[in-house]
Amino acid sequence: MKKLILITLLICLNTFAQQPQYALNLDPEYSGTIKGGMAIKDNYLYYGIAFNNNTYKIKKIDLSASPNQTPVVIANAVGNVWALCFYGNELYIAESGAIKKIDLSDSNPVLNTVLENLSFTSSLAVYNNYLYFCERYNRRISRINLLEPNPTLEILFSSTDPFVWLQMLNNDIYVSENVGIGTKVSKFNLLETNTSLTSVIDNIAYANACFYINDTNFFFEQSTGFFSGALYRINYNSSNQTPILYSDYQWPGLDGYDGIIVHNNYMYVNKGNGIRKFYFNPSFLNIDEKIYEDKISFYPNPTQNIITFNQDIKTVSVYTLDGKLLNTQLINNQMDLSGFKSGIYLVRGATNNGVTFSEKLVKN
Repeated sequence: MKKLILITLLICLNTFAQQPQYALNLDPEYSGTIKGGMAIKDNYLYYGIAFNNNTYKIKKIDLSASPNQTPVVIANAVGNVWALCFYGNELYIAESGAIKKIDLSDSNPVLNTVLENLSFTSSLAVYNNYLYFCERYNRRISRINLLEPNPTLEILFSSTDPFVWLQMLNNDIYVSENVGIGTKVSKFNLLETNTSLTSVIDNIAYANACFYINDTNFFFEQSTGFFSGALYRINYNSSNQTPILYSDYQWPGLDGYDGIIVHNNYMYVNKGNGIRKFYFNPSFLNIDEKIYEDKISFYPNPTQNIITFNQDIKTVSVYTLDGKLLNTQLINNQMDLSGFKSGIYLVRGATNNGVTFSEKLVKN
């Protein structure tokens, strides 16, 4: 009993401690607009913004100044700004079907086209004078040599599933693919001549493909219901790749992140309703993952009929992803779901000790 109480206390304290602090929208003009990519240089956050009247801008915010500052417009774009990336003083921009750049050392910077006739370029990364990017609709990862005045497209990988997002970490580039209703994560090494994609995380159900990754954890948005989502993480070095809640703030208007970036202990998330800021404390990510092995769960998952809980459950409810409460009955810590249609459901409840839980269930 003492062990159970201690574990419960550790889970509650850790969950509270590692909840990032939600901040107000950093750009008031962002309300009611479409999201865009992000990049950071010299303590400035650069980001794309698209308005409902089909106008597009690239802006910057001084991260060391007051949060009530007025963002500065750097340039006007002609399409959605899906991704940003720096190469020296040059800001590279993924603008729907093209890659463009701005030289920020110019007194009046303008957009210059680097490469055209692309298909939804959704992510950028620079390594050793090469610009790497995803083409979502062409389902491929490509690169160009930035030292060439007229760079030629070099295709590295193709897939039957759309490549959506990439991020460089050390000497690897991590890539996400949309697979069915979820996301798969792979990586390739930048130092190898004949490199190949290596699986990192298998399909994460109902996860948005935009992510942020560090040496131990993979951060991503996962749906928690109809038009709502939360920030989760996975320790991709662990054999247990169960998603762990990192922030339970329910985002209004779930339409996917278009950027997650970390700078000076803050995580910035670019959403359709604004740029959001969280306090990001990496020290809370180094706790013993064994604590979570004792968390409330049920099995089998996926299931065809009956699920069994691993602890004594006091109350439990099952919801569809659009928020509809379903009729269920809990008997001896078991539920019979044989009458449910195939799909994904949300199971919420509490134990006899008052510990609450919320987990996804896949019904075959």
